[in-house]
Amino acid sequence: MARDLLASTAQAAGIASPIEAYDATGSARGDHAPFWQAGIPAVMQADAQDGKGNPRHPDYHTTADTLGQVDIEQVCDNTRLAVAYLAMFAEVQGEAACDIALTEGSVEWQWEGRAYRPLIAGASVTAVVRAINEGGSMPEPATYTYRIAYDDRGTWRLAAEGTTAVQVAAGGIAEFAASWATSGDIYGEVPYLVSLLPPAGVEDDLADNSVRVSLSVMPPRPWCATSTSSPIPPAGPTRPT
Repeated sequence: MARDLLASTAQAAGIASPIEAYDATGSARGDHAPFWQAGIPAVMQADAQDGKGNPRHPDYHTTADTLGQVDIEQVCDNTRLAVAYLAMFAEVQGEAACDIALTEGSVEWQWEGRAYRPLIAGASVTAVVRAINEGGSMPEPATYTYRIAYDDRGTWRLAAEGTTAVQVAAGGIAEFAASWATSGDIYGEVPYLVSLLPPAGVEDDLADNSVRVSLSVMPPRPWCATSTSSPIPPAGPTRPT
């Protein structure tokens, strides 16, 4: 069984070095021996040994056993085989799924004249959203749906909705922007709900794909009225004083 598992694992991992498997459960040599003696299945992976655990290389454990005699490619294959073998028993099926996460700091508000004036109710605003991938890398793009809603006196109303292509490595940032005109009669600290939702099967954890943030909005400016009770007389010649 171990021979078949090693062969299939080596083939799946693309290992070129020849692999030989022996049943040496009676051998007391090697770090695996105490596990066998305790009745625990174990596999010893070694370089160039015979079926009894004896080294085939004449310089093994001598002063002539130097780095210059090491086959580096075979060492790399041994490492790949060990990792692939452990991954098989751990039922690792590849890299973890991506996890696009939103936090309060993910949303940046922008509007015309922001540097010198507040946002006025009824004006247009842009939300620049930057979400971090807290999971594994995305091998190919996925189409996410974004929704941005605001709290209208206890009722959530949709402000913006659309799709955006997302493909980021682990720890990378997915960014998109959406713009809309704010309501002319909703102002103060307005709660917003920002969501970035993946297609089915892309993420395992959807708990952090939405975040609540707030946007400070000033009430509309009152119209400036001009009194007509005292009309300004038309300009005429100036009398000398």
